[in-house]
Amino acid sequence: MKSIKLFTLSICTLSLTACFTPTGQLFGEQKDYLKNDLGQIVNECTDEINPMTGEITFNGVAKSKANAFWIRNNLPKGTLYYVCEGAQTVLPKDCQGKPLTTPEIRRYWKKYNLPVGTTEFNCSSGVPKVANDS
Repeated sequence: MKSIKLFTLSICTLSLTACFTPTGQLFGEQKDYLKNDLGQIVNECTDEINPMTGEITFNGVAKSKANAFWIRNNLPKGTLYYVCEGAQTVLPKDCQGKPLTTPEIRRYWKKYNLPVGTTEFNCSSGVPKVANDS
């Protein structure tokens, strides 16, 4: 009798987990995520590793939880661009070390002809370039 209950419990558990995607959502469930200018989902900074994939855990920020995300990470409301330092979220900095809010970083990209979405800069020449460019 115990083996039948255990078997039934196992089947029920497996059938429930089969409904979840790797992001933890149920199949068919639609979440409206916060997205940046490139249409990429804004993610929480985390150092958690998904044991099944070995990759950093997906933690997209739902639009309905955006205010809590900004408050929790001490970011200005509307922030879409930041740098992850481990699990800590910080604003990207210009070549003078000044933190850049989302409107400021958009102006910075335009002024220096940088690709949209760039959050780390090579400042060795005094003029910002994409961080991995020489």
